Amino acid sequence: MAWYEVPFGVIERKPYPQDRYQWGKGNWPTLGWVDYTDGNLGITLANRGTPGHRLEDGVINVSLLRSGTKHEWATDPEPLSFDNGKQVYFFSILPHKGDFREGKSYQFGQEINNEFLVCKEKFHSDSLPANKSFLGINAPNIICSTFKLAEDRKGYILRLYETEGKHTEVSLKMSFKIEDGQETDLLEQSDNTRVITKAMDFIPFEIKTLKIKVNNLKGSKLKIAKKIWA
Repeated sequence: MAWYEVPFGVIERKPYPQDRYQWGKGNWPTLGWVDYTDGNLGITLANRGTPGHRLEDGVINVSLLRSGTKHEWATDPEPLSFDNGKQVYFFSILPHKGDFREGKSYQFGQEINNEFLVCKEKFHSDSLPANKSFLGINAPNIICSTFKLAEDRKGYILRLYETEGKHTEVSLKMSFKIEDGQETDLLEQSDNTRVITKAMDFIPFEIKTLKIKVNNLKGSKLKIAKKIWA
């Protein structure tokens, strides 16, 4: 079985059938990671970029995923439409038991593709916040994809999604006090329904977008967050 990361989720991809193999050469695009498993043992291969992947006879073939390639319903690609020039590959491999759920492939892919940002602050007289995590999520299958300033600049947007296809109860811990929290759609629009952001229920593969307001932006960690995500 080959499980591929897709936007806000994961999908099992089958090999190309023989009558279609000539078009895609068996390659599927890999966004952040792909997991190959027989249900008992497996490996997650996380990468940066979007190369093509194919598993054949126990060998993982990785190739440059070109744009504009010919398809059965398409015309010949435009001249120079391929990805020309130097290409850099970056991979990391994680062996595990079971499938991608037991291997925590989504967390592994996030760690590879989202490097830590280190900000050095100048001296200031404000008191520092307590020494604890900026944002903590108690469910490993819930991924935080976004923390940013809201488009109307009247709060912050926190976007979470479920990765294992199962109902999950989630608790959040934050190093700052929330004044108000509302669930919105992806356009950050809300019906003004108040939600409790510290305890939520997720249905399989659900995406939740929360708009939160905080009553204090003087803390060191929020200054850094404002600098990075605004």
